Amino acid sequence: MLYARNAVADALAAPARSASAARALPYRADIDGLRAISVVAVILFHAQVPGFAGGYVGVDVFFVISGYLITQLLMAPSERSLTGQLREFYVRRCRRILPALLAMSFVAAAVACWLFLPDQLLHFGEQLSATPVFAANVALWREGGSYFGTQTEFNPLTHLWSIAVEEQFYVVFPLFFLATGRAGGRARLALLVVATLASLALCVWGSYHSPSANFFLSPTRAWELSLGSLTALGLGAALSAHRARDALAAAALLALVGCVLGYDRALRYPGLYAIVPCASTAILLATSGHSLSRVGRWLSVRPLVFTGLISYSLYLWHLPILAFAGYYSIRPLEPRHLAALLPLIYIVSVASWLYVERPIRSRTWLSSDARFLPAAVAASVVLGLVGLTLWLSFGLPARLGDADRRLISAADRMPLDKTACITQPLSVITAGSLCSMGPKQGAKANVVVWGDSHALVLLPVYE
Repeated sequence: MLYARNAVADALAAPARSASAARALPYRADIDGLRAISVVAVILFHAQVPGFAGGYVGVDVFFVISGYLITQLLMAPSERSLTGQLREFYVRRCRRILPALLAMSFVAAAVACWLFLPDQLLHFGEQLSATPVFAANVALWREGGSYFGTQTEFNPLTHLWSIAVEEQFYVVFPLFFLATGRAGGRARLALLVVATLASLALCVWGSYHSPSANFFLSPTRAWELSLGSLTALGLGAALSAHRARDALAAAALLALVGCVLGYDRALRYPGLYAIVPCASTAILLATSGHSLSRVGRWLSVRPLVFTGLISYSLYLWHLPILAFAGYYSIRPLEPRHLAALLPLIYIVSVASWLYVERPIRSRTWLSSDARFLPAAVAASVVLGLVGLTLWLSFGLPARLGDADRRLISAADRMPLDKTACITQPLSVITAGSLCSMGPKQGAKANVVVWGDSHALVLLPVYE
């Protein structure tokens, strides 16, 4: 999940300004307040706090906000050439996204090497190697799992799929937006509407026919970002002056909260259900377009605004902390654990914002692009090589002692046809379909093995 640059938020973050300061956007504190609500919903969803089963919709909210702010940035007058505008845009994105992302990834890699068993470290390495090239969503899709599956609970990099989606979108969108500007506003708007509707139609179709690809890949998510773009281009602009705008904004916020509290993992998502949180976000953006609505003023309270300012770091750091803690404890995290972990997430995120994000975005550190870009590329290459090493070495099993390796290899030697035994649903087992081991002819089985991972280690011995 990425956060489009809000230029005056950058001004609040640091006084230093670049030559592009003239293109700064009017600051809207309500957008940071909306970010805060969204990132808190996502964190509580990943923490499995009861009542927040639909917190994952916070990602969709951020997609819409990102499209809105990026489009406003691209719409700002500029005397630069098309090439110069694109270069400025992508350098800004690199300064916005890479520092905190790389810092979190290196820390997560160090902890994973200490904590994970080889099988988990192998999968971690595959996703880590995809992170610097913004392909984490493709790596997760290739694994064939579901975002809502239990296998993602201990995966500290699962959330990076959304960063990949946004960056893939922004490889194409600025080119389209700036190039079509010469064709006139109406033509660009018409093309964007068609592309948005096509992406939405593909998303609805994918929710029934290809759920994993539909969730993780960019083509079925692009409509959420382009909805924000359409809002910036004037969709719903009249709502800001409408007499009922306060009621509309309140209804949109209530609908968004209703999604967070009422949605769950069983929905075909995204798809038709994603329209509600995305449309609600667009309405909240539009109703405060010229002046803040009453809801906009509620969203502008200082604690929410500050949480919104650090929301990118909050998003990056929350899942690694929760995933590693859950993996270490083995048992599900209890309220007393969350009471310690959630404040820790906030503290770490504030530190990340203060000492990693803000100095580089404000050019206090690495002020020259000639210094920043080579450093960013070098760090990205190193991170990718670390991920490849963990992946291609099968999780560095040499880290472990001989006894640990023997235990792990006992389970790994199980034949493929027996591996299915441990994943059979209860409905199949109760119907009498059991996995049999031993001779196919003659003596019949007289022992039933029913157990957990400890029984799994003994299966080769039984066989």
